[in-house]
Amino acid sequence: MLRKLPSKSGYSWLLTGVAILLLCASCVSKKRGLRTKEIRQPLRVVRKAVEYALIKSILRKSENTRIYFSKYHEPGQDLSKRPKGNLKRAQVIIGILGDKRPYIVEVAYRIESYSN
Repeated sequence: MLRKLPSKSGYSWLLTGVAILLLCASCVSKKRGLRTKEIRQPLRVVRKAVEYALIKSILRKSENTRIYFSKYHEPGQDLSKRPKGNLKRAQVIIGILGDKRPYIVEVAYRIESYSN
């Protein structure tokens, strides 16, 4: 028997919270990305959570909409702060891994430095 979930189910808000937590935690970690373990939600819900975490900051998506790239921003700042004349810029990359459930969400925070 299939059960219809309400549009604002507790699971989607939980997944959104996890995605935002990973995004914030990745800003602290400079050596490698972070991974979740076994998200059993539908792919549609996982994608919406990732898009919610990158509100108005999505630069591009992969062809299969499994990898999201944020716009470049000031390192350690809000995603809406664009780099201004600075020789450093940062980008968040979120990937949804796995062919079917359970999915794994991987978050990487990349900082680029430029020299003259």
